[in-house]
Amino acid sequence: LMLTGDLPSSSISTIINAMLVSFIDHGVTPPSTLAARNAATTGASLRGSVAAGVLGFGPHYGGHVVACSQLLDDGLALARTGTSIAAAATVLVWRLVNDEALPPPGFGHRYHTIDPRATRLLQIAHELEVDQEHTQLIRAIEHALSRHPALKDRSLPVNLDGAIAAVCGDLGLASQVADALLI
Repeated sequence: LMLTGDLPSSSISTIINAMLVSFIDHGVTPPSTLAARNAATTGASLRGSVAAGVLGFGPHYGGHVVACSQLLDDGLALARTGTSIAAAATVLVWRLVNDEALPPPGFGHRYHTIDPRATRLLQIAHELEVDQEHTQLIRAIEHALSRHPALKDRSLPVNLDGAIAAVCGDLGLASQVADALLI
């Protein structure tokens, strides 16, 4: 209601809840959590501690949702010129490899070879029939990454940031809203 001005349908409510739950698995190890906890140990107010945690977000933690949304928008703009989603994904991957922009935002993970949170979130989106062109494109990019000859020894599956960018794009939520869900 606060994000769109409308009450969400049951499907949208379920997928938003799934996104929120998917963030909880981080425990106390992320930089933002450590920053908030360290600030709290100094006697900082609750507001100050939360602010310290929010300031811990950046391009290496929680900062790829917006960048992945832009990547998906670029691919969909290409697809709208008559190119198939699969071909648009291939073009994007070749551009990323040529620009050495790897890993692309929304792909790869430092611990997981396949991010189980992303897999489950995309599965829920499919089950609820809210997956559309953004989700199709992110899967096509994942496939194109796995087939690129220069990346044959690298595993770059969709990660949670990428899944959230795709699902929120399909829901019509702005990338900044999707990013705010992570906080």
